Amino acid sequence: MEKCKQHWMLNAGIKRLILAMTLPLLPAIFLLVSFDLLETCLVSQYGTRALAALAFSAPLTITLAAVAIAASITTNNWICQTVSSNKRALKSNIAAALISSSAVVLLLSAVFYLLTPWILKLLGIEYAAIPASFHQGARPDLAPWVNDYARLRFLGWIFLALIWQVNGIFRSLGYVHQASWLLTGWMLSKMLLAAVLFYDLVPAHLAAGTGQDNPLMAVAQLHLLSDSLFALISVIALMRKFSLTRDDLRAIPWMHAGKQLSAIGLGALFQQSLTPVSIGLLTLIIAGLGADKVAVFGIVIRIEALALLIPVAFTASLPGLIAANWWAGKIKRVRALVSTSFVILILTQLVVAFALFSLQHSISGSLSQDIAVQAGIEDYLTWVPLSFIGSACVMVAMSCFNAMGCKSTAAILGFNTKILILLPLALLGSLLSGLHGLFIGISLANFLMVFIAWLFMINFIDRHQPSDFAGAQPGNTGNEVYPQKNFNAPSG
Repeated sequence: MEKCKQHWMLNAGIKRLILAMTLPLLPAIFLLVSFDLLETCLVSQYGTRALAALAFSAPLTITLAAVAIAASITTNNWICQTVSSNKRALKSNIAAALISSSAVVLLLSAVFYLLTPWILKLLGIEYAAIPASFHQGARPDLAPWVNDYARLRFLGWIFLALIWQVNGIFRSLGYVHQASWLLTGWMLSKMLLAAVLFYDLVPAHLAAGTGQDNPLMAVAQLHLLSDSLFALISVIALMRKFSLTRDDLRAIPWMHAGKQLSAIGLGALFQQSLTPVSIGLLTLIIAGLGADKVAVFGIVIRIEALALLIPVAFTASLPGLIAANWWAGKIKRVRALVSTSFVILILTQLVVAFALFSLQHSISGSLSQDIAVQAGIEDYLTWVPLSFIGSACVMVAMSCFNAMGCKSTAAILGFNTKILILLPLALLGSLLSGLHGLFIGISLANFLMVFIAWLFMINFIDRHQPSDFAGAQPGNTGNEVYPQKNFNAPSG
């Protein structure tokens, strides 16, 4: 690593360093995590059935994002490796990454499109349609709504993946501002379209043949329009920036590219898949409790995403700082970065939890008109937000492990917390006390995550040195932070 590029990362004050790297990312990330909540507000205008249908689609749409982000991480790592080892192959490798990942996503999109009805059955959508008793009418059949919505989202999967990939390439080469502007513009376009729908400035159903019985189709079309537009803008921006030509396509070593991308991508895909798998299994547990309970869950996971804004920003900003100091052998600074970050996370999540608890009535009323759904949201905001500290610590710890070259430890931590701890406690809680018990189980699991994440991180730093992961050093695998010469340290 060149001193002129990373000197400030190795010597600046810890707090100043964290703030300087994190604060510029917050606007774009805020738009990313807040759009889902805005989408929920839009859908809530059509009642509890629409909210429940949107909730059942969450594991599928989260899978879309997970695969797109995994592809972005894979491309990011490979491009960094190319810059540090073979700059002449940069343009052909960029093209190879885009084409290869797009081909994989297209294949997945076809598979998921065909298997959508079967996947929905696995998620328990049929359980949500079973009457609670002989004295009640049948619960709504949600499958047709979710099936149509999910399939349209699958058709736009490649556009989502291209946006994330291009963004990852820009960031890996140091063009942080271009990457941030693309993300911000993308989210602003979605919010503008959503606002148009929300205020009925255009008809709720944008395309002929959508039908008046599925309001989710308008939202799906919103995603498709915005994603396709910004995928085109992103690819054009990338081609112009790096002057990609047909000769670069001809120079692609396809066998080598495939091996490199698959070796990096499998680990990234496993880690990213933990969240949709966890959400999907929780949806299955809740499905037996009723469609209104699924609607509650669909809303609260979007509240949680917004509440974890700072941890999400840290997962984008900290890895570069951790990697720079770790591979430079500055273990004390790594420990200080981790400790300071955890303290900031705990303090900010305490403030967030207090705000959510205090505003629970206003929040529930603004997100649903259904009294039962409002009660469920308020129950969640009473018991769970304080435990977001655990989720935040796990997210940041996993990103730090990846930065230090130990992806297996990150994967083990994620699997233990999101699958082996969270799901059993949530299931036990639901069996004992329904949705209320499930929220208590989630809260207990999250509190356990605080200690597990801290123990994993401290034990790792105390017992390992960068030399233990020599194969993952920046000089060998390309995990060099901001290799592009035009990158400057944040000022102030």
